[in-house]
Amino acid sequence: MKKKNIVILIVCLIVFYLSSNVYPCTTFCIKDNKNIIFGRNFDFSTGFGYVIINKRNVTKTALVFPPEKPITWTSKYGSITFNQMGRELPYGGINEAGLVIEQMWLDKTKYPESDNRYGLSELQWIQYQLDNSTTINDVIASDRLVRVSFQSYAPIH
Repeated sequence: MKKKNIVILIVCLIVFYLSSNVYPCTTFCIKDNKNIIFGRNFDFSTGFGYVIINKRNVTKTALVFPPEKPITWTSKYGSITFNQMGRELPYGGINEAGLVIEQMWLDKTKYPESDNRYGLSELQWIQYQLDNSTTINDVIASDRLVRVSFQSYAPIH
């Protein structure tokens, strides 16, 4: 029995040693009658970032390259975002209307091909929504005007 346990322990240690790192995306939302609590993990190997306060009434232009059409908008809502790459490129945040948007990584993500809508980078799309939307229905309705650019790099969802 003792020998069997030692063998099992050795096999488990070998499996754990040989396994690769896993960085799963995790978000959660807990709601009761009065409160909503949202949380997520930050599962990127680089752990630094910035908390940015984004003000209302700031005019912004999308950073995209031809053949994409850049959209210009003025923020309707202020927000607090967590950014790693710089201002206007949030990984997620919450606006003053209570809308929360967070990105999660999915290697199989596919972005739409170029069409007549304005293109935004995957991170600017988050800022655009926090600047202009109050509800999920607003975000869905914005699909008629904007989309994530086919030139986007990170496969987030």
